[in-house]
Amino acid sequence: MGKKLSKQKKLKLLKEEQQKFNRQLLLFFFGLLIIIVATLFFYTYGCSTWYIINQYKYFSKEVPSQKVCMIENQLKHHETSSIIIKNHQVSVCSKRCELILLEHTDSILYTKDALTNKNITKSSALIGLKKKGLPDLIYFENKENLDGYYTQEKQKKKEKK
Repeated sequence: MGKKLSKQKKLKLLKEEQQKFNRQLLLFFFGLLIIIVATLFFYTYGCSTWYIINQYKYFSKEVPSQKVCMIENQLKHHETSSIIIKNHQVSVCSKRCELILLEHTDSILYTKDALTNKNITKSSALIGLKKKGLPDLIYFENKENLDGYYTQEKQKKKEKK
């Protein structure tokens, strides 16, 4: 009888080890599957993902002019190109926007400071996002106006609560 118990114990231990190994194998392959799916997701949607992240990242900060189209006044998925027209460097996202700029140069080169409503040139302005999570742009004459605008927005948000 003593030998049968030890044989049963050995079988029980072997079964437990096999279950532990199966659990580890299952977790390994599940983790590998998650890594593969995440890699494929970011490979496929990486540009859009960074675009959405940038819509939040640049809120209340200066947006680099290489990331915007000054014709559409939008943050872009990709780097934009710059052209010089009438001694102003303007960021455009496409040939279509370049043609629009050439046709409507005077109306596009100038805009109003979002805080002071003063006329400024887009090429010399600091660029910001109008709302968090949206690609719409606003322009500022200087860093103080940019900071002041976002401070006002935070105060308005607090007052609504």
